[in-house]
Amino acid sequence: MNVFWVADGTPEGMIAPDQKKAFREAAIVFVGAVLSVIGDNLVDAYLHMWVAKNLWDALKEKFSGINAGRQYEDLVARVTNFHNEDKGFMVLDGDVFDVPIRKDIVHRVGTHSTKTISEVSGTGRKPYKQKGTGRARHGTLRGCQFRGGATMHGPKPRSHAFKLQKKVRRLGLKIALSARTAEGKLCIFEDLEVPSHKTKNIVQYIKQMDDTKKILLVDGGDIDKKLKLATQNLHYVNVIPSIGLNVYSILQHDTLVMTRDAINRIVERMHTPISR
Repeated sequence: MNVFWVADGTPEGMIAPDQKKAFREAAIVFVGAVLSVIGDNLVDAYLHMWVAKNLWDALKEKFSGINAGRQYEDLVARVTNFHNEDKGFMVLDGDVFDVPIRKDIVHRVGTHSTKTISEVSGTGRKPYKQKGTGRARHGTLRGCQFRGGATMHGPKPRSHAFKLQKKVRRLGLKIALSARTAEGKLCIFEDLEVPSHKTKNIVQYIKQMDDTKKILLVDGGDIDKKLKLATQNLHYVNVIPSIGLNVYSILQHDTLVMTRDAINRIVERMHTPISR
């Protein structure tokens, strides 16, 4: 994807470093006033409160309109199709496709597994008779006390899922979209129409894309039947509607292809107020 213009700044709702320092100083003065009241030093408390009030008024006057001029800037991207034909341009909302990347919001947790006594390879035969040897009693050599034996109470594959707030899930989707946009791996198509249901056509189209191993096609509404038939035998191509777009699907594919309709629906979804 070709992005022709972008401007950066402190996004709306975020606090710049100079703001943080100023607010910290105001907080220190206010705490000093509270401590003076606790210590029955009313003169110092009055002076602290007076300084805190003047400092707070100055801060409000200085930073009142700073976020208004630092909103996310929109991007202008080229629109094509499977034949790489020029279909014009499209404006991408900066608050959806150009947000700061935060790895603490978008990450994956790996799986780990150890073998129990029923999974360890080995015989089930009793190693020696129960009595008369002078040794400890054992019924198997696959126990955890033997070399090459089982692991007791070890980790097993499990679900690491936990419920996230709606605004955090929404932010994760914005970050995933912004990451693909910054990498140049977001392609915008006019539509996903294909002439036939032949798989060889899709294979030929994908070969024309540079450095593409796994591709995710996102359409606005229902998936075209011919496109679904043409991609169902390709393990590196997946097609989903915009309503099913999620962070995991984006991270699983190195290239993201979205139609105009899909982008409009995603932006509308991101701008819809969160219902409590």
